[in-house]
Amino acid sequence: MALSGKGRELLETLGKRISATELTNTGLTVGKHDYAVLVRGAVSQIDSGVEQRDSALLAGARGATSLVFRDERFQLPRLEVEPSPALVKELSEKLKPEEGDIVIIGAGDRMLDADIGSKSAALELLRVL
Repeated sequence: MALSGKGRELLETLGKRISATELTNTGLTVGKHDYAVLVRGAVSQIDSGVEQRDSALLAGARGATSLVFRDERFQLPRLEVEPSPALVKELSEKLKPEEGDIVIIGAGDRMLDADIGSKSAALELLRVL
């Protein structure tokens, strides 16, 4: 199998828009393992994060939490709640967020479930771009 020209173009575009990392236990989610995916410049595409959570659940994760990076800080969409300083530090160091980025943290009983869930949620978010 080989990617078509269109497939290579899509993969290149996704590579510029998405980065991901395993996280230590965040205390923010419902699973044993957490995996974060950053989607560049997608702040205008998110509402409450429910759609992303549902996508992660359908992919086998235990849940997903979306965070908006705005005004040099993370917050839950539509709320003035900020995550713990330890999580903010880890996300900032590993993902290097910029204004208008979204981070989706998938949670799972296995790291693979958290990984696939967060990536599924990111693709759900990009679906509307």
